[in-house]
Amino acid sequence: MKKVFFIIIVSLSCGLSFNTVFADDIQTEISEIFINNILLENAFSSDIIIEPSDKITFVFGRKYKYSSSSPLSFLIDFNNGEIKKTITDNKITFANLPEGVYILNVQAYFDENNEIIPTNIKFIVRESIANFENKSLFSLPPMALYILFSVLLLEFILILYLLFIKTNKKVIITEQEEYVNLDQAYSVLKKSYSDLNAANKTLNFNIKKMERIIGNLEDANVELLNQKENLLVKKSQLEDLHIQKDELYAVAIHDLKNPAAAMKGLIQLLDDFDLTAQEQQEIMEGLVASSESIFKLTEELSTSISNNTEQNLITLEDASLKKVIDTVFTINNAYANKKDIRIINRSSATLPNFYFDPNKIKEVIDNLINNAIKYGPKDTEVILEAFFTNSKVTIEVSDTGVGISDEDLKKIFKKGATLSAKPTGNESSSGLGLWIVKKIVEAHNGKVWVKSKLGKGTTFIVEIPTNLTNDKVD
Repeated sequence: MKKVFFIIIVSLSCGLSFNTVFADDIQTEISEIFINNILLENAFSSDIIIEPSDKITFVFGRKYKYSSSSPLSFLIDFNNGEIKKTITDNKITFANLPEGVYILNVQAYFDENNEIIPTNIKFIVRESIANFENKSLFSLPPMALYILFSVLLLEFILILYLLFIKTNKKVIITEQEEYVNLDQAYSVLKKSYSDLNAANKTLNFNIKKMERIIGNLEDANVELLNQKENLLVKKSQLEDLHIQKDELYAVAIHDLKNPAAAMKGLIQLLDDFDLTAQEQQEIMEGLVASSESIFKLTEELSTSISNNTEQNLITLEDASLKKVIDTVFTINNAYANKKDIRIINRSSATLPNFYFDPNKIKEVIDNLINNAIKYGPKDTEVILEAFFTNSKVTIEVSDTGVGISDEDLKKIFKKGATLSAKPTGNESSSGLGLWIVKKIVEAHNGKVWVKSKLGKGTTFIVEIPTNLTNDKVD
């Protein structure tokens, strides 16, 4: 204010002609205060107190008349020169201030020779009581703090009580006596603090010990989870191996059943003394073919078991499909004759050699023909046709038997499927034959399907590609 009065006196005495602004005309004003972008209501009616984490914004203006069209500028002097600068904006913001008392001095002016009476405002930065209570006192746990404040409260109440008694009794306490009492109270508090500090150290030690125990338990839990995961993987692998073993034995037993049954039928035919030499020769050829089939199947099964590995489904070789078909007819001819069923081979005589598994394809054709004979009524026909086109061979086995219902057709290739039709000679049925046929055909990258009508017969169609090599089989 002295500076302003000095400027006015000097201006009047020197008779300056520029446009000077007087105190009565205009005064710098802090019009609004925002804390964290929220307008502070009644900002000038009490002390302004903020926390170090708060952001405070001051908005400047002017009081009284102001006729100049020039824009205002503001000279900022913050905290006795800590920040001293000129701004053209009408507001300034402070944030992250340390605890303390701060004074903001603002003077507006609209050119170099026209200063406006300055104004200032004081505000305080300090931690709130809530934040102070949230801080950790001496790094003590909550229970220790509770005990400490309880003891301090009790000591404070005790001191007040003693002072109250002494006041009522009008006991005159000398300054030395009061000092002794306060010293004793301080000693008690000091001892309580020491005890609490010791308790805090013990608690911290126990906490660290518990943290180590928890860490060890967590490590053990992780190890148990890993072991559980490994056991689940091994369990899944064992279940897969068990399924593979069951399928291996089911296929092997079923494959052995057909040639064994054929051998039984051929031997029974030998008991007929009316057989011609040609018929006896055909029976002997059928017995040889059936025994060879049984030998190969048992050899494959023995190899698979001794090696403790899954049996390879197919083994490709350059073979003759015509030879396979002739062998199957030789094996099943006696079985068909016994049931008065005629089997007819209409396969092409010029079937090419190509890569396939002759033993497995023989199982496919044998299962289809054997089933047709097994479920065929007396005086019916079973017809086999095989031909090739482009890059595939097609095999069809047809019969003029009872046919298959629509319900049975939905499940005919499923493992262990039980069909409504019954064998005409009281033969047994495992429900595995057609499931095995499908597995073998698909292993050759082929496909199999069936056409049938009740009372009119059934046809099974198999397609196998002729361009297979070992690296093309899935």
